[in-house]
Amino acid sequence: MISRHIYEAIFRDAVAASRPEQGVRRALRGQPLGRLTFGIALGNAALSMVRGAGPVIHGIAITIDDDRGPLPTGWMVTAPDETAELVIMDVVAAAREDDQILVLVSGGAEDIVTPALARGALAQLSGAPIRTLVASNRDGDLLAEIGGAPTVPLRAQDRATMVTSRGQFMGAIRSELGRHVPTSEFVGSAVDAIRPLARKIVLESEAYLWPHYWFGQPELVLPAEHGSGGPAQQMALQLALELRGKDLSAICAASTGWDGPRLVGQPRPAGAFVDGSTWDAMNAAHLDPARALARYDAGPVLRAIGALVITQFTGIDHGGDIVIVG
Repeated sequence: MISRHIYEAIFRDAVAASRPEQGVRRALRGQPLGRLTFGIALGNAALSMVRGAGPVIHGIAITIDDDRGPLPTGWMVTAPDETAELVIMDVVAAAREDDQILVLVSGGAEDIVTPALARGALAQLSGAPIRTLVASNRDGDLLAEIGGAPTVPLRAQDRATMVTSRGQFMGAIRSELGRHVPTSEFVGSAVDAIRPLARKIVLESEAYLWPHYWFGQPELVLPAEHGSGGPAQQMALQLALELRGKDLSAICAASTGWDGPRLVGQPRPAGAFVDGSTWDAMNAAHLDPARALARYDAGPVLRAIGALVITQFTGIDHGGDIVIVG
């Protein structure tokens, strides 16, 4: 049985290696931003990308990310709302032709970029050259299909670079598993409903001699009356039932680093760690995990026994949740 600290090390290091911040830094290495650079960061990974980009003379990040840690000089943060188009246009209007505009685009930007700014329309509003860095959340990693493509197709004076790819997280998981576990195997994608998928995972786990993993987005249909906790936490709670009494453990976590809503007074979890003793531990603590499972209320019971896994927010959906069993 793999210990919790190894699972968490694998997942945390894979998340860290997949953060768009690192990709932005690599893209700008040796080509620093000019003194008169204006910035626009859009989407779920906007703040991570901003931290990789560094200071600007004036920049706006529009994102649902509620991390309010320190940002480089010149950047301000706002939530997406009906004023987003005007805020973006104000930044573009402030840049002169001898300045530079840095545009950072990630998944979720398509909900911010209005039709008036999409498909290269933003670039047409300014004479300044535009440098676009894109964190991909889509299969194929095509610049013209991500985040509303506000600067694509490119003008002659513009440049665009993909800084993270859709499959990067899975590559990092494979690499980290190889560092911590002598042998592991990818055995499929999680594409079924949570209950039958969890049962299948455990049955297959018992047939293997080494740890293995699944990746994908299990189906989640919420009942009218439900509790809190995202798909990864619900899968972890179902796995706790299926693993009951077995000499196996599992981690189930979202590739974004966020799974479901934030619990009051707690950081938002990525998922949870469970093993053969977890279900009975919840019963012993009078938490009624069976009721929580039926109500899709996994978060509070997993939190109560310290099973939640907290990590950094990548802002990028690399294709769903990772399940590792061993």
